[in-house]
Amino acid sequence: MTEPIIDSRFETLYEDADFLAVSKSGNCPVHEGGLFYENSLTKLLEKKLGYRVYPVYRLDKETSGIIVFAKSRDKVKKAEIMSKEYLGVCEGIIKERIEINEPLGEIKGDNVNWKIAVIPLGKKAVTIIEPIKSKNNMTLLRITPLTGRQHQIRAHLKHINHSIVGDKLYGDSDKNFKDYLEGKKLTLPINRQALHMHKIILNGKTIISPLPKEIEELLN
Repeated sequence: MTEPIIDSRFETLYEDADFLAVSKSGNCPVHEGGLFYENSLTKLLEKKLGYRVYPVYRLDKETSGIIVFAKSRDKVKKAEIMSKEYLGVCEGIIKERIEINEPLGEIKGDNVNWKIAVIPLGKKAVTIIEPIKSKNNMTLLRITPLTGRQHQIRAHLKHINHSIVGDKLYGDSDKNFKDYLEGKKLTLPINRQALHMHKIILNGKTIISPLPKEIEELLN
């Protein structure tokens, strides 16, 4: 079966004897799985390098930015990620720093089998958001997750009614995600979620990936 087309562009940002950090596009899965195998960042890197690599953490297919790979399986747990900082554009105007400290867990969506949401018996999750600038009823945010739950940033911003622009699953309706999976045409301000892994500290080394042009253009 033919795999879906991806944006296979990536840039190497940092490399040492044990680790490799690259910046990926907003249309590229990190891991093999589902409809994607050869068309995944892991496989693309392995073809280029000639040996296996192991993702240190997860990044959604439509989230661009920094992903770290270990060059051997035993090095994965030796990667000390001291902090992660995202940049993202949300719907609506946010004027002040907000700390979202709400537990997250799985629920059944209206049009999909499952998604993540704030629920009383969920796992602890903390996200700090800080506005950078606002325009056209959107706000560019600096986002710092203090925990690492699946879809944490997207679900937390949905909870405070400021979903990430272009988010098909956590936007106004998860029907957009169902329609996307079925190949239907969507009308969204951007063709992927406007979320970017901007900065990490890996084993004391600061690594930065600039905001992609398509997200910058949202506010203009």
